[in-house]
Amino acid sequence: MTLALALLQTLQPAASPPLLWQRLLEILIGAAIGLAAAWFVLPIRSTDVLRRRIADALAAMSEALDPQAAERRPDRIVAAIRRVKQLRPSFHARQRVLRRWQPLQPLDWIDALSACESPVVALVEQGQTPGIVRTAVGAGAQSDA
Repeated sequence: MTLALALLQTLQPAASPPLLWQRLLEILIGAAIGLAAAWFVLPIRSTDVLRRRIADALAAMSEALDPQAAERRPDRIVAAIRRVKQLRPSFHARQRVLRRWQPLQPLDWIDALSACESPVVALVEQGQTPGIVRTAVGAGAQSDA
């Protein structure tokens, strides 16, 4: 648009040719700044962020369910699951579009982890952790979704 305006202004008798070159130089400088900004703001896949947050939540569960742990508090689990739930809106629209082609969606991962919150918190507060629960949490933490 700036280039078109500069070309139109050269048709007027009062316009000077160096104005066109100045505008072209400004366009190139603006493009260079835009490319530099895009280079430093690299895209991060939201699925990778979700996997990292799920891994953090499973690690918090594993630590809280460990019978050898000195302090077993469920607040770290709740905070980690809350961070996972923050990503739910970003995956909601994607699920509507891709549900036919992908049987297991990241939204399903979020829902499954959210369903585990209250039972795990109850187990931590009771202080009793069955071995099968610790095994399942450990297997979930080691799996690559």
